[in-house]
Amino acid sequence: MASGRRLEEILDGKATEPCIEKMQLSIEQRLRASDVTFLDRAFPDSLTFRRLVGRNPHEILAECFHHRYASVFILDQLPFQLDGARVDDDVYKVLLDEWLVRDYSALEYSIVRVPVLPPQERLALVLEKVSAQEQK
Repeated sequence: MASGRRLEEILDGKATEPCIEKMQLSIEQRLRASDVTFLDRAFPDSLTFRRLVGRNPHEILAECFHHRYASVFILDQLPFQLDGARVDDDVYKVLLDEWLVRDYSALEYSIVRVPVLPPQERLALVLEKVSAQEQK
């Protein structure tokens, strides 16, 4: 927006999602399996985002099998106020959550739900689950 683009242009999923997909693939290709890494978003999220903007998720399905994640955490959403940069409505948020769960489940991941908790408790829950995963 600082460079003069309108919010609608920036948030146009059909235009931005391919760029995000390329960037995410590039990031994940540089990761080492021996390192513990947390991703705010992983490539299979693109399946869901494609659905939500009316693009074919099957075009990228094969890419979802190049990496296997040790854990998939889906955090329950914290309350937020619309601030001009967020335009998601409640229906979108529910669909996003439902499809992320469906897509990761279809890829045979176990999903760990992380409830709304104070930040330190959320962190402790995630680290506990990661520690349990490493011990398997």
